[in-house]
Amino acid sequence: MMDYRYLFPFEKIEKNSEVVIYGAGELGQEYLKQIKLTQYCSVKCFIDRAYKNIKSLIVPVYGKEKIKDLEFDYIVLAFQSSTYIDDILEYLKKEKIDRKKIVFTGLRSNAGDIYLQNTVTDVKNDFSFLDMENISIAMRLGSGFGDCIIVKRFFAELIKLFPTAKIDIYAPNVSKFIESIYSDEENVNNIIDDTNLYRTFYMKYDIAFDLVTIFNIDFFNEKSLKFSPSSKKIIKDSIQKCLEYRLTTFPAPNRYVHFGRMIFAGLNCYTAYNYFGLVNIEDKYVKIPLHKEWEALFRELSLGKYITINYGNGAGQNISKQWPYEYFCELINLLKLEYPYLQIIQVGSGECKQVKNVDRYFLGENLELVKFILKESILHIDIEGGLVHLATQLKTKCAVMFGPTPFEYYGYRENINFIPSNCTGCLALYDNVYRCARGLKKPACMYSITPQIVVDKLKKYLEKYWENDIKNE
Repeated sequence: MMDYRYLFPFEKIEKNSEVVIYGAGELGQEYLKQIKLTQYCSVKCFIDRAYKNIKSLIVPVYGKEKIKDLEFDYIVLAFQSSTYIDDILEYLKKEKIDRKKIVFTGLRSNAGDIYLQNTVTDVKNDFSFLDMENISIAMRLGSGFGDCIIVKRFFAELIKLFPTAKIDIYAPNVSKFIESIYSDEENVNNIIDDTNLYRTFYMKYDIAFDLVTIFNIDFFNEKSLKFSPSSKKIIKDSIQKCLEYRLTTFPAPNRYVHFGRMIFAGLNCYTAYNYFGLVNIEDKYVKIPLHKEWEALFRELSLGKYITINYGNGAGQNISKQWPYEYFCELINLLKLEYPYLQIIQVGSGECKQVKNVDRYFLGENLELVKFILKESILHIDIEGGLVHLATQLKTKCAVMFGPTPFEYYGYRENINFIPSNCTGCLALYDNVYRCARGLKKPACMYSITPQIVVDKLKKYLEKYWENDIKNE
């Protein structure tokens, strides 16, 4: 069987098209064999710089100067890596070849590898670094759902600087989250479920950002003509600030230092980007797109008055930020005693353990539906994490238990926040990010926030809510 790495880019070529193959080497010849076997399309000729030395091919071989005289539907670049692609694209642009006709896949990886998955299915458009007109940007994100939301605030400011930029977002295991949160952003070119591929391609972009907790500019093409002199200066100054900052995301204790620096500077997870001079973020507002078809499905549920809880964000793992399962169960019982008419709904991933005595479970549901469940919730109860960031952006009040996570960096003052007085803020002090800094099996921070403490504080909010609700009726 043929090695899948050499597969012709059938998914990017319309059937029965007329194709020119640029490159008559090993990959180009393999492409030709596949086309002849499948009869999927026709090959008009090869283009190759060593055309004078290539003999006995079943289609003609010309030098690149011949391209301007040819008529074809697609020109397929048959190169195993992207090393020479920039030069070829520049030449084709000079020859006024329509960019939509140019196809480059490169050497695919073996089945099961992330690169193969991205190339065939996940990368919906050509990588933005192949766009010769607009500024191409790569953004590397972490695997946290909350981070996807936070970074969108930076994204909004970045678009103000470069309104026509085409942005490829790289992140591991959260592509569905990003698609849901960024579905209203026209500047997003691709969402790629990977970070290794970022390391392969980041130097092909005009500018590449590593946004995994600590801001860094990994690459800037200073020779690019797409940037104005003033924007080049801003970027170069920001790079200098990154160099002076001298922190990277790994090892993890760098993040602990980062949190401390930002807190002392009066900055938070949104405004921390300001420190590096590229943007000026003044608020924590992120627009969350909502889709009417999912609202209709939500209305059909007829949930009535309810609050939501999430026992997740590491539930089932030995991490210090998790509020104990038995505390959640006890909290539900206390709330039902006080408010028997109030429904309690559990949301979260499909792997979450069901909390006892909850009225309804929506675990592993589509995020589009969860948005509406959170938006209409009277109150969302959780530890600091992605669903808190989502609910808060949807204007839903949250009750949030903080332990190792620094409230000053990740918290929202409009929420009902439970911050331990005995011990807090040790997040990322060790390589094991969520290790209790004191080595306790039952972290003192989270265990000090008892269900009764939570209920007592929630009563004030819920009673005020009911008073206002009655008045409005």
